[in-house]
Amino acid sequence: MQGEYWRMLSSAFLHSGIMHIAFNMLALYLFGPAIEEALGRTQYLATYITLAVAGSVWVYWLSSPNASTVGASGVVFGLLGLILVFMINSKQDVTGLLVLLGINAVISLQANISWQAHLGGFVTGVLLALVFIKAPRGKQRQYHLMAFGGLWLFIVVATALRTAQLWG
Repeated sequence: MQGEYWRMLSSAFLHSGIMHIAFNMLALYLFGPAIEEALGRTQYLATYITLAVAGSVWVYWLSSPNASTVGASGVVFGLLGLILVFMINSKQDVTGLLVLLGINAVISLQANISWQAHLGGFVTGVLLALVFIKAPRGKQRQYHLMAFGGLWLFIVVATALRTAQLWG
């Protein structure tokens, strides 16, 4: 990466083909509006950007240093993690979502697909959702800001540590 840290975000807006972008955009079209409605526009945007960069950090740590990945799949998996936690919290049936996640987990293990970004996005989405639903009433904004701050601190530290490891 050699200092080109902007790639950790911009890679989420690039895709490797028409099917790649079509599946990601379909997922965002299907799931994005419900999450945006639940979180509000500003918090949804902060969540989207955080998921994109967090997915890249997982790729940076778990992939070969010369690997290149693109796509919004880390964000999509992060949003699915959010939805899963929200649905479980509201005692909704998650069977369909679990089937979708299972199918996508199997697809994630195929060649040329970044399971690292998928896993990183999903874990980050679940963590954010847990903070969103567990934050006490009246203190939600503070808890949400602390969650984003903590995640971004983790992102910066993890990136710095991996860079130091690679470039010693």
